[in-house]
Parts: sequence; structure tokens; C-alpha cells
Amino acid sequence: MSGGDIAAILQGAVVTVTLSLIGILIGLPIGLGLALVRWANVPFVARVVTLYVSISRATPLVTLLLLLFFALPNIGVPIGPISAAILALVMNTSAFNCEVWRASLEAFPKDQYEAAQAFGMRASRRFRRIVLPQIVRASLRGRSHQTQRH
Repeated sequence: MSGGDIAAILQGAVVTVTLSLIGILIGLPIGLGLALVRWANVPFVARVVTLYVSISRATPLVTLLLLLFFALPNIGVPIGPISAAILALVMNTSAFNCEVWRASLEAFPKDQYEAAQAFGMRASRRFRRIVLPQIVRASLRGRSHQTQRH
């Protein structure tokens, strides 16, 4: 391999890591929003989110990338390779993170939420001060525990 080949590989690695980080940074809060919709059990929207998550999680990332990059221009939506990559990574990351957040929300003790409500805390403050810190810890604990077992 020549020096130019190594430089091209390193440049590709930097682009890959950058796109992955962008996908994660955008997909994480979207996943939280989707999980909140499912947790709140909004009648029609929760079913749409469930369908989106099921399809996105079942679709391999490469298939999703190819579908977005080649199919969207055919239906009149122009999309470049970088945009297609970010969109596919965001869709994939948000779907998987939705399930992580949802599991943390399901495990959250409802009595704490109700106690904060009894003290007259607004819903946004209850979520920010009571729910969010605990579900973040619970979701991170689950991930770190999984990596330690393998």
C-alpha cells in the first residue's frame, strides 16, 4: 500500500466516525421523544411510532442506506450520499434508542412521579427533575452492564 492509499483509508475512517457521531447525537434525543410518545400512549401516534420502530429495527442499516439513496431520488426527493447516510443512521439509532428509553420509562417507579405531582410540580419540571435523571442512569446502567458480560 502506498502513502496515498493509507491517507484515503484514514480519511474514510474520519468521515465514518463523524457521520456515526452525528447520527448518534441526533438519534438519541429523537429516540427519547419517540419513547415518550409510546409511554404516554397517545392513541394513534403511539401505534405509528411502534410501527416505525419495528420496521426500522428489523431493516439492516445497509438496506436502509441503499433504499434511501436510490429510492428517494426516484420519487422526486433529491438526496446526496452524506444526507442519506445521516438520515439512515438517525432512523436506525432513534429506533433502537426508543426501545432503550422505553424500557427505562417502563421501569420508572410511578409513585415518585405521583409524589412530585402531589407537591404541585409542573409536568415539565417533574420530567426534567425526577424522571429524566433516573431513566438516564437506568438506560446507561443497562448498556454498561451488557458490555461487561460480553
